[in-house]
Amino acid sequence: MAFWSNQTLLKRLKDEPIISDFDPARVKYCAYELSLGTDALLTSNVKNKKELIEAPGQLPIPSGQFAVLITKEILKVPDSVIGLISIKFGQKFRGLVNISGFHVDPGFEGRLKFSVYNAGAQSITLSKGEPVFLIFFSDLDRPADPPYRGEHQNQLDISSKDVMEIQGRLASPHVLDDRVKKLEHSMVVLQALIMGGILLVVGLEIKSCADKGSDSQKGLVQINMTPGSLIVTQGALLPTAMPITTTSSGPQIPLGSPTPKPASTNRSVTP
Repeated sequence: MAFWSNQTLLKRLKDEPIISDFDPARVKYCAYELSLGTDALLTSNVKNKKELIEAPGQLPIPSGQFAVLITKEILKVPDSVIGLISIKFGQKFRGLVNISGFHVDPGFEGRLKFSVYNAGAQSITLSKGEPVFLIFFSDLDRPADPPYRGEHQNQLDISSKDVMEIQGRLASPHVLDDRVKKLEHSMVVLQALIMGGILLVVGLEIKSCADKGSDSQKGLVQINMTPGSLIVTQGALLPTAMPITTTSSGPQIPLGSPTPKPASTNRSVTP
């Protein structure tokens, strides 16, 4: 078994209908470059249906999402030949990983489907007709018997079965990291709102207590009598049953009690 060289690729691909729309410029390093077709299926598509890559012909694959891609070219692999497929290094370097099969069976006919996963941190954008895939050919020691006649024979587009098997957006590590960051931000905002509410309640309670204390200061009147003057001051409420006390400056009388009449003193002076 030997892989085909550039010279063998150029000769056989030109003489045999192995690859449709054969372009000699696509033969590079013992491989042939296959281009991206017009159909694609992304797990990020919330409508769960395949997409047609139309003008300007670009397909963005979000980070952490799967996609089913299909080639523009139609292959017809001889029964005595096996193909090995891969993705070009430029796309691999950006994080695009081929997770489907890595070979093409002898006798296969149709377009090739690639199941890929974007393991990179950024979205990867592909263009319709862009050379994205590689195929290598190798001879078998004898023709395969029987050759491939499976369910993918003569496939030309992405089927409804493909849609059902890959539908639904995936929570990739990158997406989960973004969600955790958003949740942490929401928790900080929630904590700030809770602390603000607690401070507001405490402030209102303190104000209420202060207002009650201020009202209680209005319940007592203290009268200080001195010769030639009468001084009235507000103080704290006295309990109802509390007796009136007298200080050196005068009696303390609860608010609402009758004002005491000053006692008259008759004093005679002997010359």
